[in-house]
Amino acid sequence: MLRASVVGVLTAAASIAFVAIASDPGSSPSETVRTTSCDGTVTGQPCARHPEEAGSTMAAGGPKGITIPAIGLHTAIASLVSTKQGERWTIDPPRRTAGQLQRVYWWKEHAAPADPSTGTAYFYGHSCTNLACAFNDLHLLSTGDLVRVTTAHGVLSYRVAAKPIRLAKTSAGIGSSSIYKYGVANRLVLITCGYVRNGSSPFNWAVIAQLRSAAAGNVVG
Repeated sequence: MLRASVVGVLTAAASIAFVAIASDPGSSPSETVRTTSCDGTVTGQPCARHPEEAGSTMAAGGPKGITIPAIGLHTAIASLVSTKQGERWTIDPPRRTAGQLQRVYWWKEHAAPADPSTGTAYFYGHSCTNLACAFNDLHLLSTGDLVRVTTAHGVLSYRVAAKPIRLAKTSAGIGSSSIYKYGVANRLVLITCGYVRNGSSPFNWAVIAQLRSAAAGNVVG
C-alpha cells in the first residue's frame, strides 16, 4: 500500500502516459507477412539468423525477466492482454504501483520467446518523465545492443536490429506499422511511450531486436 500511495503523490508532477494502438489480436500469424530481416523488409522468409548462430532450439515459454545492459535495465516480466476501445485495440500496462511501473509486460495473445519462435514476441513497459520506470531509456538503444530474456526454459539473447522507431499513437501510425506483422519469427519488439516538451505523449518508441542465440537450462529466480 505504501508504494501505491507514493506513486499517487508523485504522479502529480510526472507524466505516466501509455496507450499503444495494436492490431486485432485475433489475426493469425499465417496470415501475416514474413521477413528475412527484423526491420520489416518483405521477402517471404522468417527473420534471419546469422549462420554461425543457427541450430540451437528452445521451447516457447512465458518470459520471466529481461536484462538490457546498455541502459542498466534488469527487471521482472508479467503478462497482459489487449483491450478493445471502440473500433481499435489498445495496450495499456498497469501503472498503480512503483513495482508495476518498473516491470515489463509480455503481450501473451501472441508468440512467446523461443528458438525458433512461432512469431514476434511483444514487450511493453512504461516510460515516465520524473519517475523510475522500466523503459525510460529505451529510446537510447543502438543497433547491436544486447537484450537478454529469461524464460522457464533458459535464456535467449537478442541484438537490437535498428535504431528506435518513432510511431504516432494512431491507427495510421503504430496501428498499421510493420511491427505488427505477428508472424515474423525470431523477433522481439519493445514498445514504450515517447514525450514532447510539454509533457504530452503523442507517440510510441518501438525497438526491434533479432534473436541471436539461446541457452537452454534450468533457471533459478
